[in-house]
Amino acid sequence: MVVIAAWADGPITSKDNIKGCAKLARKACEDANISLQDIGIVIFSGVYRPNFRSEPSCASHIQSKLDIRCHDLDLSSKHCFSFDIIDGSRGPHRAIQTAGNFIQQSDAKYVLVVCADVKPSKKCEWPYQNHALAMILSGNGEGIRYLSGEYSGGKLMAHSKSSFDPKKKVPIIKYFGDPNC
Repeated sequence: MVVIAAWADGPITSKDNIKGCAKLARKACEDANISLQDIGIVIFSGVYRPNFRSEPSCASHIQSKLDIRCHDLDLSSKHCFSFDIIDGSRGPHRAIQTAGNFIQQSDAKYVLVVCADVKPSKKCEWPYQNHALAMILSGNGEGIRYLSGEYSGGKLMAHSKSSFDPKKKVPIIKYFGDPNC
């Protein structure tokens, strides 16, 4: 089970999307009173990156901007692992599933998932709105729960989700992928 412990989203600029993503991640942590140093994994997901860049990963730049466990490694150091998942519109779902796997199999207290898209190049002529979100995920606690999801025929077939919205103080049940709902 994966719990979204914190969330922040908003517009970003193509000029410095890494800085905008880091700002949203910092806001999510501050709003939930989570220390950045408790994050053990940073995952970035999106469709487009500035100038179609592929390496180094956006996640490693976000980790550096947030100064999350950026120090020399030795046998006793706690480190943070960062990487990108670029898989079109499926990317954010894959990032959440991957975060859930890491939470279950590692000692990471929290996983930061940042999803962002920017217009890939000034030469692209179509209209595009740059936007990002940052999620802090954990393996337990209060928040929206992501139970599971799978893909069938290129479409996300998510199973029924049960979540608790602490602001509304009522359980919320959502069903996805069921044509009878």
